[in-house]
Amino acid sequence: MEHWPAGAHRRLHAAVDVDILPPAKDGSRSVAIGETERIYRTQWTVIVTLRPGRAFIEERIRIYNPTAIVRPYYFWNCTAMPTRPASGSFTR
Repeated sequence: MEHWPAGAHRRLHAAVDVDILPPAKDGSRSVAIGETERIYRTQWTVIVTLRPGRAFIEERIRIYNPTAIVRPYYFWNCTAMPTRPASGSFTR
């Protein structure tokens, strides 16, 4: 995962915070991944969830600016999983 203002920097290949969350009441499982970038202290968290009986994952992304100053921020991520010949994808 990467973000701007730092661009392609050394954190691209460094460890980030990862928490395996407790199972939800419906049996779904989630993992929270995130960090606080070092220039403006902007925090990002991605929660990836797999629900029982579903053939897709869900992502919730939160970007938090802890300051009163508006900061430009460019964020992208690439979530991946193994595929099979019958696998497909869609974008909503």
